[in-house]
Parts: sequence; structure tokens; C-alpha cells
Amino acid sequence: MTNPTTKPTNVRRTWQLAFVAPLRPDQQVTLQADCHGHQTAWIDGVSADFETAVRLLQDGLLCGTVTLLSDEVPFAGKRAAHQLHRLLGELGFKDHYGLATEALGRPVSSLAHLSAPELVLVRSYAHGQFGMVG
Repeated sequence: MTNPTTKPTNVRRTWQLAFVAPLRPDQQVTLQADCHGHQTAWIDGVSADFETAVRLLQDGLLCGTVTLLSDEVPFAGKRAAHQLHRLLGELGFKDHYGLATEALGRPVSSLAHLSAPELVLVRSYAHGQFGMVG
């Protein structure tokens, strides 16, 4: 059962479809959904109807092979990064990027380029530095 208070994560996945039928060309399908429930699709880089793209993926499973090429969680964005910058400032952190780098274990040069789960991890890490929960 899903938690109704939890927002879905922004996600974008791309598949390569290789069909067995010689007259049917191989295709690439990308599906994206955001935390607001908006769904978008592309077939070979061209905007497409979401249901059509899903049917094409199903055809690929039945009549060929489907290979996942990428599974991306898009950036959280400037607004979420701004909110985290404000919180880190209120907590007294001077080097926000250094804290994020420490929390994530990789270099961070922009909070806006972090995924939503990464922002949550950095926020939790910052609170943890003071023994706070959340």
C-alpha cells in the first residue's frame, strides 16, 4: 500500500526497442513523470502520446527486446535548492556545498543540481550534525 502523503518522485526512463520483425525499425522510447502526476513521452526523440509510447513498449516486450538505457531522477530545481540554502544558513552552516559534498560523498557545486532524495539526505545530514531529527 502506498503512503498518500508521499509525493511521487520525478523520474525519466529511456528504453531501446529492437523488434524481431525485419520491416519494423528499432525505436527508442522515453517516459517521464513528475511529482505533480504529469506524464510525458518521446518516441525517437519526438514528443508522443503517453499511452502510444506505453503500447510501443509493450509491443517491444512481445515482439522483440527492450533494453533500459537510462533511469534518471531529474534535478530538484532552484526553488528546492533555495529552501535548503536558507535552512543551512539558519543552522549556521557557512559552506553549503562542502556540507552537501560531505553528506553525499561526491563533489557538489550546485544544490539545484541535486535530486529530491539527495536534498532530503543533505537536510537530514545537516540536522544530524546538531543531534536533531528530520
